[in-house]
Amino acid sequence: MSNKTLLIVLLTALYFVSCKRIENVPLPGSNNNHTSTVGPIVLQPLVISGNHVTLNWTKLDSSQVGSYRIVKCTDTMLEVYPYLDTIVVNNTLNSYVDTLPLDQYAQYFVIANLPNINYGLWPISNKQTCIKAGPNTILMNPVNAVYDKSSHYLYIFGTNNNIALYDVVNKQMLQQISTNATTRGHGDVGTYNGTRELYVPRYDGWIYIYDATTLSLIDQINVGGELWGVSYNNGVLFVSALEGNVSSYSRNTKTQISQKDLYLFAPRMKLIPGTNSKFLGVDEDNSIAFNMSFDAMGDYDSTRQLFENSHYPGAQTFAMYADGSSFISGARGNIFNSDLSFKSSLQSGNLTFIYFDLNDAGRVIYGAIYNNKMIQGYSMDNYQLSRTINTQGYPFNIFYDNGSVICLSTFYPNQQDNNLNPYCRVDQY
Repeated sequence: MSNKTLLIVLLTALYFVSCKRIENVPLPGSNNNHTSTVGPIVLQPLVISGNHVTLNWTKLDSSQVGSYRIVKCTDTMLEVYPYLDTIVVNNTLNSYVDTLPLDQYAQYFVIANLPNINYGLWPISNKQTCIKAGPNTILMNPVNAVYDKSSHYLYIFGTNNNIALYDVVNKQMLQQISTNATTRGHGDVGTYNGTRELYVPRYDGWIYIYDATTLSLIDQINVGGELWGVSYNNGVLFVSALEGNVSSYSRNTKTQISQKDLYLFAPRMKLIPGTNSKFLGVDEDNSIAFNMSFDAMGDYDSTRQLFENSHYPGAQTFAMYADGSSFISGARGNIFNSDLSFKSSLQSGNLTFIYFDLNDAGRVIYGAIYNNKMIQGYSMDNYQLSRTINTQGYPFNIFYDNGSVICLSTFYPNQQDNNLNPYCRVDQY
């Protein structure tokens, strides 16, 4: 096979767009460096300066190397290559300066072209990752988020048990703290004694209460168990634990008012608008919906659960209609009445939803798509698709506020499982 033919074969393979791993092209971590007489190549950590990224790698014997090829992947993991670029560099060089605009992610590796050796045995470097952060970029792996419409603040919870406070209006990070405990459940924001507070459930059994504008710790309440969710209303904290019990606590005295065992895994509750202490909820493991009520003092009253139904609500975080009449949840966008009876489903085809929010005034249901860079808008009246929003990243959480959809997105669709490249961003559409 001629060198020209080899080059065509390599470039064809590298530019092939697929959801499968490219065959016959060596990847970082393969053992081809051990079978080649030239190599290995070591790509040094990337150096960022302004909008430029400098790559430096091991220089090999130029008499055996025809050229270097820099592979640049800017959209997803190297093993799937949906978007990539190849840059050919002279065989006498071992450095290259690339341009990387704001808010762009890139992974690089370098291949040495050995003209007299099969391309499957060409030396290949390790990969290095670069994130050129802009004002709406946050270097963390999100696991959950809370949005406060009164302040337009977004609270992002990360896999490293950190919390980031992001100002959506001014597009800037205000604060980031470490909680020193697992905080992957559902928090809430409320006002107590004139102070806006952030309530954070923790796996060590505590509720930590932070100043919602500074993230400074104000107070803490010992509940016990592994806490999953907390909702605040009128001086009472309604708390759920992973093992399935739900309890209420006085914000003032920090003492328990009541407790009820639901025997569900990780129940999540949301206050029904217009009520003082009535909730709708979903079990995030077994796909069971329930409604629950407390009296005005926070004492438990009653629960009703939906155990058997052909339309399961699903484990995704749910969104409730402003009048409290219905809620939507699940990977297929199933809609239920407040009495837990099934109402309808969104016309989603093979799309999978991960999050919902509602524009009640405009009668639009917004659904974030798990594995596509898009948000779908559906009519509340006939559940037909009315709008498609193409997003910069994979939507993780969405929030409708004042005419726009706020989207917290990630680089990978399963970003929370990828601790090597923490990256998320906030956009408005």
